[in-house]
Amino acid sequence: MTSQEHQSGFDVEQRLRDDKNDQYRLELRARLSEMQNACAVAQRQLLDRETYRRLEAAIAAVGAAVIVLESMPMGRGR
Repeated sequence: MTSQEHQSGFDVEQRLRDDKNDQYRLELRARLSEMQNACAVAQRQLLDRETYRRLEAAIAAVGAAVIVLESMPMGRGR
């Protein structure tokens, strides 16, 4: 991981901490939902085994991101 990638991850975390009205959290959750849906739609196509496996991994990764996002305290109650 480059320092820029690490910094980028930190920016998301910091923005979530600073998100007092949960607007950023809602936007991020919507983007993650769109990603899950896009992967699920793509997975319904006739795909080679490797592509299907990569889509399954992407769906799992996005699902994990959703779990992490939802486990973080909401802005109003901090």
